[in-house]
Amino acid sequence: MRRKYKRGWSWKAFLLSVFWYFYHGIIDKAIVMAAIIIFSFGLGIIPVAIYSGLNGNKDLYNKAMQNF
Repeated sequence: MRRKYKRGWSWKAFLLSVFWYFYHGIIDKAIVMAAIIIFSFGLGIIPVAIYSGLNGNKDLYNKAMQNF
């Protein structure tokens, strides 16, 4: 049985991006995002924040389904 997840924008994921992913245990994506921000000298923070806002809920749902 597939559960529904909250679709759409996540303000918490947008504002906290890398920290939100670490907090929810999505470590692999958090490390990639942190690397993008570091290696782009901080310019990657805006695309990372937008990605997090758009896909945070979906990524959290996928993680929950893997653990289920």
